[in-house]
Amino acid sequence: MITYDFFDSFPGLLAFTTTREGGVSTGKNFTSLNLGNFSDDKPENIRENQAILCRKLGIPRHHLINAHQQHTANVHIIDDHFLSLNTLVQQQYLEGVDALITDLPGICLAVTTADCVPVLLYDSQNQAMAAIHSGWRGTQKNILLNTFHSLAQTYHTQPQHLYAIVGPHISAHVYEVGEEVKEAFSKADPRYDSFFQHQDLRPGHFLLNLSGIIQMQLTDWGIPSEHLFFSDLCTFSRPDLFFSARRDSIHSGRMFSGILKK
Repeated sequence: MITYDFFDSFPGLLAFTTTREGGVSTGKNFTSLNLGNFSDDKPENIRENQAILCRKLGIPRHHLINAHQQHTANVHIIDDHFLSLNTLVQQQYLEGVDALITDLPGICLAVTTADCVPVLLYDSQNQAMAAIHSGWRGTQKNILLNTFHSLAQTYHTQPQHLYAIVGPHISAHVYEVGEEVKEAFSKADPRYDSFFQHQDLRPGHFLLNLSGIIQMQLTDWGIPSEHLFFSDLCTFSRPDLFFSARRDSIHSGRMFSGILKK
Protein backbone atom coordinates (compact mmCIF):
# COMPACT_ATOMS: atom_id res chain seq x y z
CA MET A 1 0.00 0.00 0.00
CA ILE A 2 0.91 3.64 -0.35
CA THR A 3 0.81 5.59 2.90
CA TYR A 4 0.77 9.36 3.24
CA ASP A 5 3.20 11.17 5.54
CA PHE A 6 1.01 14.26 5.11
CA PHE A 7 -0.81 13.07 8.26
CA ASP A 8 2.34 12.23 10.25
CA SER A 9 1.84 15.17 12.62
CA PHE A 10 -1.32 13.49 13.95
CA PRO A 11 -0.33 10.57 16.21
CA GLY A 12 -2.06 7.29 15.40
CA LEU A 13 -3.62 8.54 12.18
CA LEU A 14 -3.07 6.46 9.05
CA ALA A 15 -4.18 7.22 5.50
CA PHE A 16 -3.42 4.85 2.65
CA THR A 17 -4.19 3.67 -0.85
CA THR A 18 -3.65 0.05 -1.78
CA THR A 19 -1.90 -1.00 -4.97
CA ARG A 20 -2.68 -4.05 -7.07
CA GLU A 21 0.28 -5.92 -5.56
CA GLY A 22 0.38 -8.42 -2.71
CA GLY A 23 -2.89 -10.33 -3.03
CA VAL A 24 -4.17 -13.73 -4.13
CA SER A 25 -6.41 -12.86 -7.11
CA THR A 26 -5.42 -14.03 -10.59
CA GLY A 27 -6.15 -13.03 -14.16
CA LYS A 28 -5.39 -9.89 -16.14
CA ASN A 29 -8.11 -7.75 -14.57
CA PHE A 30 -7.77 -8.84 -10.93
CA THR A 31 -4.10 -9.64 -10.23
CA SER A 32 -3.53 -9.54 -7.42
CA LEU A 33 -4.84 -7.41 -4.52
CA ASN A 34 -8.35 -6.84 -5.82
CA LEU A 35 -10.47 -5.51 -2.95
CA GLY A 36 -13.70 -4.78 -4.83
CA ASN A 37 -16.63 -6.62 -3.27
CA PHE A 38 -18.77 -6.13 -6.37
CA SER A 39 -16.29 -7.10 -9.08
CA ASP A 40 -16.44 -10.37 -11.00
CA ASP A 41 -13.50 -11.81 -9.08
CA LYS A 42 -13.97 -14.93 -6.98
CA PRO A 43 -15.56 -13.94 -3.63
CA GLU A 44 -13.09 -16.09 -1.69
CA ASN A 45 -10.20 -14.19 -3.29
CA ILE A 46 -11.71 -10.83 -2.36
CA ARG A 47 -12.27 -11.98 1.23
CA GLU A 48 -8.67 -13.16 1.52
CA ASN A 49 -7.35 -9.93 0.00
CA GLN A 50 -9.35 -7.91 2.53
CA ALA A 51 -8.04 -10.16 5.31
CA ILE A 52 -4.49 -9.46 4.09
CA LEU A 53 -5.18 -5.73 4.28
CA CYS A 54 -6.68 -5.99 7.76
CA ARG A 55 -3.67 -7.90 9.03
CA LYS A 56 -1.46 -5.17 7.61
CA LEU A 57 -3.56 -2.52 9.33
CA GLY A 58 -3.76 -4.49 12.58
CA ILE A 59 -7.56 -4.43 12.79
CA PRO A 60 -10.28 -7.10 12.76
CA ARG A 61 -12.17 -7.53 9.50
CA HIS A 62 -15.40 -6.06 10.87
CA HIS A 63 -13.56 -2.79 11.61
CA LEU A 64 -12.87 -2.27 7.89
CA ILE A 65 -15.97 -0.44 6.64
CA ASN A 66 -16.72 0.14 2.99
CA ALA A 67 -20.03 0.77 1.25
CA HIS A 68 -21.67 -0.37 -1.98
CA GLN A 69 -20.94 2.78 -3.96
CA GLN A 70 -23.27 3.84 -6.76
CA HIS A 71 -22.03 7.33 -7.73
CA THR A 72 -24.44 9.01 -5.34
CA ALA A 73 -24.03 11.99 -3.02
CA ASN A 74 -25.13 9.95 0.00
CA VAL A 75 -23.16 10.22 3.26
CA HIS A 76 -23.63 7.82 6.19
CA ILE A 77 -22.31 7.83 9.74
CA ILE A 78 -20.43 4.89 11.25
CA ASP A 79 -21.09 4.94 15.00
CA ASP A 80 -21.58 2.57 17.90
CA HIS A 81 -25.16 1.90 16.85
CA PHE A 82 -24.01 0.81 13.38
CA LEU A 83 -21.44 -1.53 14.92
CA SER A 84 -24.16 -3.12 17.08
CA LEU A 85 -26.22 -4.12 14.03
CA ASN A 86 -26.10 -7.56 12.47
CA THR A 87 -24.22 -8.03 9.22
CA LEU A 88 -27.30 -8.02 6.99
CA VAL A 89 -28.64 -4.75 8.42
CA GLN A 90 -25.19 -3.18 8.12
CA GLN A 91 -25.06 -4.16 4.45
CA GLN A 92 -28.48 -2.62 3.85
CA TYR A 93 -27.36 0.60 5.58
CA LEU A 94 -24.28 0.78 3.34
CA GLU A 95 -26.16 0.24 0.06
CA GLY A 96 -25.88 3.15 -2.37
CA VAL A 97 -23.52 5.17 -0.17
CA ASP A 98 -20.44 6.98 -1.47
CA ALA A 99 -19.09 8.72 1.64
CA LEU A 100 -18.61 7.56 5.22
CA ILE A 101 -17.82 9.55 8.38
CA THR A 102 -16.87 8.55 11.91
CA ASP A 103 -15.02 9.66 15.04
CA LEU A 104 -14.50 6.13 16.36
CA PRO A 105 -10.90 5.04 16.95
CA GLY A 106 -9.92 1.68 15.50
CA ILE A 107 -12.42 1.94 12.63
CA CYS A 108 -11.05 2.13 9.08
CA LEU A 109 -13.28 3.91 6.59
CA ALA A 110 -12.49 2.91 3.01
CA VAL A 111 -13.70 3.66 -0.50
CA THR A 112 -13.08 1.58 -3.60
CA THR A 113 -11.75 3.19 -6.77
CA ALA A 114 -10.34 2.27 -10.15
CA ASP A 115 -10.00 5.77 -11.70
CA CYS A 116 -12.45 7.83 -9.63
CA VAL A 117 -11.06 10.21 -7.03
CA PRO A 118 -10.71 9.06 -3.42
CA VAL A 119 -10.81 11.89 -0.86
CA LEU A 120 -9.82 11.35 2.78
CA LEU A 121 -10.67 14.05 5.35
CA TYR A 122 -9.50 14.53 8.93
CA ASP A 123 -10.85 17.01 11.46
CA SER A 124 -7.85 17.73 13.70
CA GLN A 125 -10.00 19.45 16.34
CA ASN A 126 -12.65 16.75 16.83
CA GLN A 127 -10.76 13.67 15.52
CA ALA A 128 -13.50 12.96 12.99
CA MET A 129 -12.74 11.34 9.64
CA ALA A 130 -14.32 10.86 6.24
CA ALA A 131 -13.68 8.66 3.21
CA ILE A 132 -15.30 9.83 -0.02
CA HIS A 133 -15.70 8.27 -3.45
CA SER A 134 -15.80 11.31 -5.74
CA GLY A 135 -16.27 10.25 -9.35
CA TRP A 136 -17.55 12.81 -11.81
CA ARG A 137 -21.19 12.11 -10.98
CA GLY A 138 -20.69 12.38 -7.24
CA THR A 139 -18.54 15.48 -7.64
CA GLN A 140 -21.18 17.14 -9.80
CA LYS A 141 -23.82 16.20 -7.20
CA ASN A 142 -21.77 17.88 -4.45
CA ILE A 143 -20.85 14.81 -2.45
CA LEU A 144 -17.96 16.76 -0.92
CA LEU A 145 -20.26 19.51 0.31
CA ASN A 146 -22.70 16.93 1.66
CA THR A 147 -19.85 15.28 3.56
CA PHE A 148 -18.74 18.57 5.06
CA HIS A 149 -22.30 19.35 6.17
CA SER A 150 -22.55 15.88 7.76
CA LEU A 151 -19.25 16.40 9.59
CA ALA A 152 -20.32 19.83 10.77
CA GLN A 153 -23.74 18.65 11.94
CA THR A 154 -22.47 15.49 13.62
CA TYR A 155 -19.07 16.50 15.01
CA HIS A 156 -19.12 20.33 14.82
CA THR A 157 -16.35 20.28 12.23
CA GLN A 158 -15.06 23.65 11.02
CA PRO A 159 -13.23 24.01 7.68
CA GLN A 160 -10.08 25.53 9.17
CA HIS A 161 -9.52 22.29 11.09
CA LEU A 162 -9.93 19.99 8.10
CA TYR A 163 -7.08 18.29 6.26
CA ALA A 164 -7.61 16.47 2.97
CA ILE A 165 -5.74 13.84 0.98
CA VAL A 166 -6.76 13.28 -2.63
CA GLY A 167 -5.45 9.88 -3.66
CA PRO A 168 -4.42 8.38 -7.01
CA HIS A 169 -6.98 8.80 -9.79
CA ILE A 170 -7.19 9.13 -13.55
CA SER A 171 -5.32 12.29 -14.58
CA ALA A 172 -6.46 15.20 -16.69
CA HIS A 173 -4.03 14.14 -19.44
CA VAL A 174 -6.05 11.00 -20.28
CA TYR A 175 -9.52 11.43 -18.76
CA GLU A 176 -11.71 11.97 -21.82
CA VAL A 177 -15.42 12.69 -21.36
CA GLY A 178 -18.32 13.67 -23.59
CA GLU A 179 -20.38 16.82 -24.02
CA GLU A 180 -23.01 15.59 -21.53
CA VAL A 181 -20.47 15.63 -18.70
CA LYS A 182 -19.38 19.17 -19.46
CA GLU A 183 -23.01 20.33 -19.67
CA ALA A 184 -23.83 18.75 -16.30
CA PHE A 185 -20.97 20.60 -14.62
CA SER A 186 -21.71 23.86 -16.44
CA LYS A 187 -25.28 23.84 -15.14
CA ALA A 188 -23.98 23.31 -11.60
CA ASP A 189 -21.38 26.11 -11.75
CA PRO A 190 -20.08 27.95 -14.85
CA ARG A 191 -16.64 28.13 -13.23
CA TYR A 192 -16.24 24.42 -13.91
CA ASP A 193 -15.91 25.09 -17.64
CA SER A 194 -12.23 25.99 -17.15
CA PHE A 195 -11.48 22.40 -16.12
CA PHE A 196 -12.51 20.99 -19.51
CA GLN A 197 -10.04 21.03 -22.41
CA HIS A 198 -11.37 20.63 -25.95
CA GLN A 199 -10.17 17.64 -27.94
CA ASP A 200 -9.54 19.17 -31.37
CA LEU A 201 -9.44 15.81 -33.15
CA ARG A 202 -12.59 14.52 -31.43
CA PRO A 203 -15.39 17.09 -31.57
CA GLY A 204 -17.71 16.88 -28.59
CA HIS A 205 -15.02 15.35 -26.38
CA PHE A 206 -13.00 16.95 -23.61
CA LEU A 207 -10.20 16.15 -21.20
CA LEU A 208 -11.52 16.64 -17.66
CA ASN A 209 -9.40 17.81 -14.75
CA LEU A 210 -11.63 16.33 -12.07
CA SER A 211 -9.17 16.83 -9.23
CA GLY A 212 -9.01 20.52 -10.18
CA ILE A 213 -12.76 20.80 -9.60
CA ILE A 214 -12.38 18.96 -6.30
CA GLN A 215 -9.62 21.33 -5.23
CA MET A 216 -11.86 24.30 -5.99
CA GLN A 217 -14.71 22.76 -4.00
CA LEU A 218 -12.44 22.09 -1.01
CA THR A 219 -11.03 25.60 -0.97
CA ASP A 220 -14.52 27.06 -1.47
CA TRP A 221 -15.41 25.47 1.86
CA GLY A 222 -12.59 27.39 3.48
CA ILE A 223 -10.08 24.57 3.90
CA PRO A 224 -6.61 26.22 3.87
CA SER A 225 -4.59 25.35 0.77
CA GLU A 226 -1.73 24.14 2.97
CA HIS A 227 -4.12 21.54 4.41
CA LEU A 228 -4.55 19.86 1.00
CA PHE A 229 -2.47 17.06 -0.50
CA PHE A 230 -2.98 15.78 -4.05
CA SER A 231 -1.35 12.59 -5.27
CA ASP A 232 0.27 12.92 -8.69
CA LEU A 233 -0.13 9.21 -9.48
CA CYS A 234 -2.43 8.38 -12.40
CA THR A 235 -4.34 5.11 -12.14
CA PHE A 236 -4.78 4.83 -15.91
CA SER A 237 -1.08 5.37 -16.67
CA ARG A 238 0.33 2.98 -14.05
CA PRO A 239 -0.87 -0.57 -14.83
CA ASP A 240 2.00 -1.85 -12.68
CA LEU A 241 0.48 -0.23 -9.58
CA PHE A 242 -3.22 0.32 -10.09
CA PHE A 243 -6.43 -1.10 -11.48
CA SER A 244 -8.19 1.14 -14.00
CA ALA A 245 -11.77 0.78 -15.19
CA ARG A 246 -11.13 3.13 -18.11
CA ARG A 247 -8.09 1.12 -19.20
CA ASP A 248 -9.25 -2.43 -18.41
CA SER A 249 -13.09 -2.10 -18.49
CA ILE A 250 -15.51 -1.81 -15.59
CA HIS A 251 -14.76 -5.44 -14.76
CA SER A 252 -11.29 -4.54 -13.50
CA GLY A 253 -10.25 -4.90 -9.87
CA ARG A 254 -10.49 -2.13 -7.31
CA MET A 255 -8.16 -0.42 -4.85
CA PHE A 256 -9.07 0.81 -1.37
CA SER A 257 -8.25 4.25 -0.05
CA GLY A 258 -8.80 4.43 3.68
CA ILE A 259 -8.33 6.38 6.87
CA LEU A 260 -7.85 4.97 10.38
CA LYS A 261 -7.27 6.53 13.81
CA LYS A 262 -5.79 4.04 16.26
